[in-house]
Amino acid sequence: LKDLLPDSYDKEINNHRWVKVDGKDLILANINTGVNSHYFLFDYDKKEFVKQLTKNDGVYGSANFRDNKMVYTFTDPVTPSDIYYTEDWFKAEKRVTETNPHIKKFKLAKYETIQWKASDGKMVEGILILPPDYEKGKKYPMIAQLHGGPERSYKKYFSTSYATYPHVLAGLG
Repeated sequence: LKDLLPDSYDKEINNHRWVKVDGKDLILANINTGVNSHYFLFDYDKKEFVKQLTKNDGVYGSANFRDNKMVYTFTDPVTPSDIYYTEDWFKAEKRVTETNPHIKKFKLAKYETIQWKASDGKMVEGILILPPDYEKGKKYPMIAQLHGGPERSYKKYFSTSYATYPHVLAGLG
């Protein structure tokens, strides 16, 4: 798919597959859009993305299809990855699993998307992670952890990575 896009296209394409929508063959692509990932429809004949299907803050992941029915994974900063279902191209999304219901008992960090202009003039997205009981005007220690961009970057997902523990660190103030 990346070969069909202009050289200036700098977003990561996580996965893609052919789908039929209203009788037309299109490509469904999962795209890294900064700190989120979303599903888009790509028109092969026009060589352009024609519609963004998802809008939620978070990361859409693995997907399987049959006709216009789809099961996929989704995670956001306070929800570990679970399985979801849609049969109408994301107009309605239904959560199928809740594998970690105990997470609701914890005070978790707050994630905010921030943007700034890089030295080359491009807008860059990042995530500001705040303590669960953050109070505006109060001073807090800060850790800056950088990773990639614009193609690869940290995302708004429930992180349990060996390299990052945002909820633990933010919980410590």
